[in-house]
Amino acid sequence: MLKRNKNQKGFAAFYLTVLILAVVFTIGASVSILIYGQEKISRNIIKSSQAYYTAEAGIEDSIYRIIKEKKYEAANSLQVGTQGAATISIISQNNKKIVKSIGEISQTIRILETILSTDIDSISFHYGAQIDKGGLWLGSNASVQGNVYSNGNVEGQSKKNSEITGEAWVAGEITSTHLDKIKVGKDVYANTITNSVIGEDAYYQVIDDETTVEGIKYPDSPDPSNKDLPISYGQIQDWEKGACCDTGSGCKEECIHIGDLDLIEGDSIGPMKIEGNLSFPSNSDDNPVIITGPVWVTGEILASNNATIKLKDGLEYGYPIIADNPFDQTNDGKIKFDNNVITQDSDEGGKLLFISTNKSLDSANPAIYLYNNVNKDTAQSIIFSLQGLIKVENNAKFKEITGYALYLDNNAEIVYEEGLINSNFSSGPGGGWKVISWTETQ
Repeated sequence: MLKRNKNQKGFAAFYLTVLILAVVFTIGASVSILIYGQEKISRNIIKSSQAYYTAEAGIEDSIYRIIKEKKYEAANSLQVGTQGAATISIISQNNKKIVKSIGEISQTIRILETILSTDIDSISFHYGAQIDKGGLWLGSNASVQGNVYSNGNVEGQSKKNSEITGEAWVAGEITSTHLDKIKVGKDVYANTITNSVIGEDAYYQVIDDETTVEGIKYPDSPDPSNKDLPISYGQIQDWEKGACCDTGSGCKEECIHIGDLDLIEGDSIGPMKIEGNLSFPSNSDDNPVIITGPVWVTGEILASNNATIKLKDGLEYGYPIIADNPFDQTNDGKIKFDNNVITQDSDEGGKLLFISTNKSLDSANPAIYLYNNVNKDTAQSIIFSLQGLIKVENNAKFKEITGYALYLDNNAEIVYEEGLINSNFSSGPGGGWKVISWTETQ
């Protein structure tokens, strides 16, 4: 009995020891598996982060090369550290660069994509015609289909056929500002109104008996205040830098043409600075010159006899074509279009913007002269003069004309679009790139 009890106690102790060891081994195994799993997760997190930063290195290297105009290939790769590699693709699309970078570390992959775009300047054109102190003249059958705001006098040839279909605002000095011989479709705001037809209300200090007001008269109304033109010379100079590819260290030689430039049918131009005159080819309506970037001309911009100037297809923004000689704004920097010239904007909303800084106020030799069926069938593009007279006559049509002084005659017409309130213009690659999107993709 004693021997049997000892054997039973020994077996129990052995069983308990085995049980304890089994539990210890089970706990140890579980802990080991847990630690291994955590280590694996940690390694994967580290690899994933390394793959992300590898892809990011590829993006940043590409952005640097694009912005600094360094050499790069559309498809390339970048070694990162000893194990990482980024596979990069760069696609150009409507003045945008789409950069895709695939970062890989030990078969772990992360993909990033960024989109760069050239800087866009938004210019607001709130009126069909906005004029500075030089004022507005409307001749026979000339009209503005929209509103007018002028810091100078607004005068017409006849209240029967010199027409503004929207509102007319005449600002400036009390002793000199007036609206005379104009047919206005809506309200008029002016110090003095004479010999005109007002379709709605009139706000004034002085009005004569020859004026008809269809709406309500508001005598003793305050004079409208002057408004600045929407484009400054500083803005023009920024666009000029873009035209000559100046990213901060001066104009680049490859973006400068010295001497007069006579384009031929089908040419593309921009960004480009021409140190001389720029002439567009005649009879190019079937094969127009394409504007692919900003253009700066120090002499004159000339087009005639069925010349066609077209903005690059597919653009939601436009380019400026500038006539400006900073050293001689008295003689240079003029624009002249005549005899069936056509300017074509983009179907996507981009507009051509023709700018002159010439100071001439001579109607026989103005800063900008547009006549004889320019855009006769469809109003196109925007015209701007910083300091001189714009003269438009003989069946010429534009979407917007803004400048120091404006003379419209003989069926000249401005047809304003509401979309011009937010018009975008680019100075092109020379003006710099900016990141507009930075995302991770699958």
